[in-house]
Amino acid sequence: MTKFEDHESQDRVKVIIMGDSGSGKTGHLASLANAGYQLRILDIDNKLGILRSYLDASAEENIHFITLRDDISAPKANAYRDLTKIVWNGWKTKTEDLGALSEWDANSVLVIDSLTFLGKAAMHKAASEGGKPMNTKLTMSEWGEAIGGVESLIDFLTSDYFKFNLVVTALPIAVDDEFGSSKLYPQTVTKNFSMQVPAYFDNLIGLKARRDGSRYFRTISEPRAEYRTSNPKGVPKEMDANLAELFKLLREGSK
Repeated sequence: MTKFEDHESQDRVKVIIMGDSGSGKTGHLASLANAGYQLRILDIDNKLGILRSYLDASAEENIHFITLRDDISAPKANAYRDLTKIVWNGWKTKTEDLGALSEWDANSVLVIDSLTFLGKAAMHKAASEGGKPMNTKLTMSEWGEAIGGVESLIDFLTSDYFKFNLVVTALPIAVDDEFGSSKLYPQTVTKNFSMQVPAYFDNLIGLKARRDGSRYFRTISEPRAEYRTSNPKGVPKEMDANLAELFKLLREGSK
């Protein structure tokens, strides 16, 4: 008989940070770099400039990023295609080669900033492959292609194949249920698919603002959102928005 004490808990953190536009989702990544983590950011929002306000001078060398944005006026969408090439073939640019993602260790953090814009990039790809402008309405099959692409990517990146940590930022989207009440989910592609995404992650965290303007993480469920962590006994239900401290608490729970 297998004993539960023999179960191997991963030391890997997989978390969605959900918050409104301007809440500080990108800026708060800096605490991880300041703590010595190697941040590899797939920048789809193109809003990384805010990081400089929070980074220690010695931590800038811990930030690596690739910006992936589609030109809506261009004939072809490239952002989603280029992102998947990085995931499958490795992180390589004209100035650096960080190798295959499968070789990254637990001190590395892959950041998708953001899930919301990743969904838009997948939609752009589906439209352009259908020979249409990127911002036109999709057919049912094109919607399915966009959803399937993002789901396959998330399924792969959250699998046990990798050792690196995974942080995904997302805007919230309200989804009404059959009784007329609504809950918030990390926005991507469609409302129904947005409801499914949290199942791939151990942690769904809300980034919120106090009355004095300071930011905090909400880590347990509330009426409008099903926040949760993999270490509910060790992580406070509300804590100052410090990702490095959150990582520490989550890893303590995996021991």
